Amino acid sequence: MEDGRWLKETLLLYALSCFEPLGRKMLSRILRVTEGIVRSMIIRLKRQGYITVDKTGVGITSEGRLEFQKRLEKMNIESIRDFPCEGLNIGPSSMAILIRGVLVHRGTLCLEERDQAVRAGALGAVTIVYSNGVYTMPGVYENLEVEAPKWYKAILNTFKQPKGEACIVVVFGENRWIAVEAAFSVAVKMATTSQTINYVSD
Repeated sequence: MEDGRWLKETLLLYALSCFEPLGRKMLSRILRVTEGIVRSMIIRLKRQGYITVDKTGVGITSEGRLEFQKRLEKMNIESIRDFPCEGLNIGPSSMAILIRGVLVHRGTLCLEERDQAVRAGALGAVTIVYSNGVYTMPGVYENLEVEAPKWYKAILNTFKQPKGEACIVVVFGENRWIAVEAAFSVAVKMATTSQTINYVSD
């Protein structure tokens, strides 16, 4: 799952699930790889039955949509959404992922997630924890509803309130696709390094 090719393929499946059909040139720009690499990915994914190719471009099959959902589950991502960044001094493009079952330590200030996002090409990232009915931004806000109502409203407008403990990672980049790929990268890192499903408050 930490393989770079796996992440690029996941981003390709996401792009097709949102905006099919797409041409090779567009996919090359979205994935930030050469058309030759895109061609190789298309051949491999078509062979697996995940995509189709015709005169209109590249599309995704029902098997491809199912595979994409399986990949989200593998990364512990319950949902991925565009995140409203107006008035929050983030952007220019922001995406948010809702993750369940991942340990987030308050003491780390969630710098690992931000650093991982930046390494993946994003401008930055913010981690928000939902625990005991309260949204917090570790090291910044103890209660978003009280201390940062704009953030609180943006979260409520993006995701349904989790039934249990969860965290939300908001990633911002130069464009949607960079933000999404960085969000996937953060989720992979969290999924491969977390050992428990509980949020620990120091």
